[in-house]
Amino acid sequence: MAEAVVTLRRRLAWAHHFDPERSLSATFQTLPGATFVVNGAAMARDTALVGAAVETR
Repeated sequence: MAEAVVTLRRRLAWAHHFDPERSLSATFQTLPGATFVVNGAAMARDTALVGAAVETR
């Protein structure tokens, strides 16, 4: 380990979702009029993205 090279990495980002609503409308092709809506988990409008890594060679 005397000649090892250690690399430290970090990331920091910010994400803004303009349309955080998660809903989808679906229809069965063989069954007309059978439309339904699927709701997913809502996303936050503003999100912090953080990451870190250590690499040894």
